[in-house]
Amino acid sequence: MQTVGLFLEPLPIRIAFCDSVGDQGGGAISTWPVSCSEYVGAVQSLAQRALSHAIPWRRLLGHLGIKPDELLPDHPLFDCVVSFHDMCSTEQSGSGAWNQLTVGPGVQPQLVWSEGSKFKLMVEFTAISEATLILRLEYDDSCYEGAAHIAAVRRMILRVLEAAITAGGGDERSFEDLREDMKREWQVEEASGFVTESSCGDEARFVAGTDGLFQASLANLGEEFSCSPRIS
Repeated sequence: MQTVGLFLEPLPIRIAFCDSVGDQGGGAISTWPVSCSEYVGAVQSLAQRALSHAIPWRRLLGHLGIKPDELLPDHPLFDCVVSFHDMCSTEQSGSGAWNQLTVGPGVQPQLVWSEGSKFKLMVEFTAISEATLILRLEYDDSCYEGAAHIAAVRRMILRVLEAAITAGGGDERSFEDLREDMKREWQVEEASGFVTESSCGDEARFVAGTDGLFQASLANLGEEFSCSPRIS
């Protein structure tokens, strides 16, 4: 066994679409008339299938004839990397991963990250509690022109999250309608030079002063922010 350092590898997940149910193959999702909640369920299934058929990252790159570091950060296999960290308290112990660090006197956990980007775009979710979700975007500035561009990406993510959160109601929209709306909104963002004001509702709002958030003690997060879910 030859393992050094953190044993963590990317898992490529392909979300395929087809024009009709009859054309579905290999887990492809029909573009119509799938609801948003059905789409979320299909993505969950595809992610689980990808995990059950995972192969070592370097072996996959070798099979496709891709050198590991040649094309970074604009990698041909994925547009972005998504990670999720569950730091919520458990019902059995009443404390999560972060809470265990506060047992010692004077010890308070902080949110810190290393400088620089590892990928073209990384979307990192951290669940602090059932009511608190932190969204962090890490990006390569050689691929995105300025902070306004990545802020537009953040606005789009929040709008899609809001649709996913409200999915399942009697007036639920189809995924294709949402997809077309997002295309139109992105065209508006591009036409305005990525300076469009956020139109997200209270259920998915930005937290002002994010510089303080990333260094803030997690013990004070519940007192500092009142919106739910909380996305920065």
